[in-house]
Amino acid sequence: MNSQPLTGRQVDVNADALELDIQAERSVSRLRLLAATLVGSSSLAILFGSPSTFGVVVGLLGLGASVGWVVAFRRSGARVRERDCYFLQLDDRGLRLARGGEPRELAWSEVRELQVDEERLVVVLQLRDGQTLDIPPIFRGYGLYEIEDLLKARLRAASTASHG
Repeated sequence: MNSQPLTGRQVDVNADALELDIQAERSVSRLRLLAATLVGSSSLAILFGSPSTFGVVVGLLGLGASVGWVVAFRRSGARVRERDCYFLQLDDRGLRLARGGEPRELAWSEVRELQVDEERLVVVLQLRDGQTLDIPPIFRGYGLYEIEDLLKARLRAASTASHG
């Protein structure tokens, strides 16, 4: 395990609470709405332009993607409005993660391993009972690898405290 941050940025291993990154959430939300508008209007233009069978398929797929982006835009707005329901709290005993619902509490002793899933862009905690807990990089000031570094430092500290 590499103890140096992969990003070259120093991580505050004493951080106690991470909050939802509102600015990033709004930026991604605007991009989704822009994509929905562009793809949706283009798809409608294709469908109303007496398309071939292929054109109909492309137009319908575009409308489907557009609807998906609008739904994601609305969910993002809900996250911003309910920002207090999105946080990651850390202490010597473990972590508390809330992603819009009831917070999940987890003791450090329950974590078997943690790793970054670069395909899904989450930090995955492998738990001793076989379950997993995904932590997305949605917190202000912390990207995927900073969250990994922070959690690894906390796990090491908890392991040292329990064995020493």
